[in-house]
Amino acid sequence: MIKIEPMVASFCPKCKMSWYYPIDMPDNEKKQICGYKGCDGIPIHTKMLNIECAYIYCISKDRDFLKEMNNLRNNDIVAYKAKVAEFKAIYKQNHPNEEEAENGLMVKKQPSNQPKCPTCGSTNIEKISTGKKIKGSMLFGLFSNDAKKQMRCKDCGYKF
Repeated sequence: MIKIEPMVASFCPKCKMSWYYPIDMPDNEKKQICGYKGCDGIPIHTKMLNIECAYIYCISKDRDFLKEMNNLRNNDIVAYKAKVAEFKAIYKQNHPNEEEAENGLMVKKQPSNQPKCPTCGSTNIEKISTGKKIKGSMLFGLFSNDAKKQMRCKDCGYKF
């Protein structure tokens, strides 16, 4: 499982640049002027978590929307949490390959290392033994079906 540490977001309302800082970092230690490609915007330092921003960005990447969500968080935390929960449901629909970790953050699912049959997708497969390969190549030479294949699906019989 890939871990994502919870951080808080800051963003420039002028040029759309974003930064993420550790939760306990004081605002005076964070960037005070954007500086991205000469931008002189003053970053807005929020208390929104990086994962909450991912949910919000799933709805809209508009900076005014993000700014209003930050205002909602600062003024009505209950309404903010309800909105984020709605956005999270939409995010989960759009990102099926992610799952929620114990700390509430979304992490990418680790792909299974178990081989699958390319024909039927079954994991009920076996390795074709060296003995079978030798036997097949002795009887049929290079035309043997087992000579160049490594695995056989026990469900559909496909060799790959």
